[in-house]
Amino acid sequence: MLGHQFKKGISLKPNFRKERKTQRELQKLYEPCNYLNPITLELLCKLSYRDGVFYLPQGIKPHGRYLFIRALSGGIFIAGEGQVGHHSYLSNGKKVLSAGYFEFENGKMNLVSNESGHYTPTNAEMKKELLFYFRIAKNQDLIYEDHSEVPTKRIISHYFIREIIKESRVKMIAIHRFYKPSNYGKKLDESKFEKDTARYLPDFKLICQKDSSHYLPDFWLFKPNTPINPNMTQSSKYKKDIYPA
Repeated sequence: MLGHQFKKGISLKPNFRKERKTQRELQKLYEPCNYLNPITLELLCKLSYRDGVFYLPQGIKPHGRYLFIRALSGGIFIAGEGQVGHHSYLSNGKKVLSAGYFEFENGKMNLVSNESGHYTPTNAEMKKELLFYFRIAKNQDLIYEDHSEVPTKRIISHYFIREIIKESRVKMIAIHRFYKPSNYGKKLDESKFEKDTARYLPDFKLICQKDSSHYLPDFWLFKPNTPINPNMTQSSKYKKDIYPA
């Protein structure tokens, strides 16, 4: 069963294949591109762990919020929020076992999220991965942050992974439900990825670039008459994509 899981993986969503094609063409021409090369990934982004403590290369303990992908090989690669634009930059557009965000505190993993616009992992796809992360994190209070209801209800839910394992299902009573801007289910604004105008930064500059999202803003994503709780936060950083200062 484990071997089958490694072989299958989660594919890049169709909306992002144009991005992948453009990046692969740049790679073939040896031109700078956003997809990190294998050497950069190994030297800067590969995550290791020992006795419940996680490390970046050079023994650095991660602290804060990080994008992550778990490759079909089983390797985990992360980048600090704002250091890379999208999960595809870490995966080279390939299939992954899981993708989202981690939250760390001095090397201890506190939260696993499925927030990824490029891969949009379902709860079913994340279920076995959550068991894996629970085992290596050795944290009984490890939280799963589920974004799967964002596209229809603007709801994000927190669950204890230990309870997911115990009940053998994700859908249960959440310990916390809220809303914040999320990339889950978003689509790219393709106008920002035209090959003639997009000159991508090389790896050594990209790894330090500031956060800038090319996703379409929330009010383009959500369908009319979608139930929205008026008490939830309605402001979105994506509005600046349409209404620049």
